[in-house]
Amino acid sequence: MLGYNHSMQYGNLQLIARLSGLSMSDVAKKAGISRQAVSLWGKHKAPSIRSRNLIMLCKNLGVGPDDLLAPLPLLGEDQKLQKRDLEAMLLWDLLYKNLEDFVVALVKGNHSAIARLVQTQGLFKSASMLGRGVWKKFEKYKKYIHPVRRKELEILWQTQKNLGLI
Repeated sequence: MLGYNHSMQYGNLQLIARLSGLSMSDVAKKAGISRQAVSLWGKHKAPSIRSRNLIMLCKNLGVGPDDLLAPLPLLGEDQKLQKRDLEAMLLWDLLYKNLEDFVVALVKGNHSAIARLVQTQGLFKSASMLGRGVWKKFEKYKKYIHPVRRKELEILWQTQKNLGLI
């Protein structure tokens, strides 16, 4: 594996860098390559990365090789319709430019993003995606949920709380 080149998913790298608050210059340092080399990666759909740089990058970013080499869900050609449906459901008001921005907001715990997910997917499904914090933080983000849907979710949340499940 050490001497080989691998096809990297540049979109994955960009998303991981954004989630980590890193610039592409920071990524270059973590990979042990020049900023110009990273810039060239951005110009190719599946840029080539040497094994030693991949290993160094994964180690310094705290991710596995598959996180950089395997395509992200919903980005494949056969999944474009599913992605469009998700975009219509979650990005209808352009609060987030794209699904990647929405995911970054979710990971960072943005209340309006969590509320959007809970409003469209419900408390149980959202908690299965994001963890139990969805239940515990409900009081903090519920104001971002449409009033009719919020009432429904408040009843469910209160029931769970009364049962001692929150």
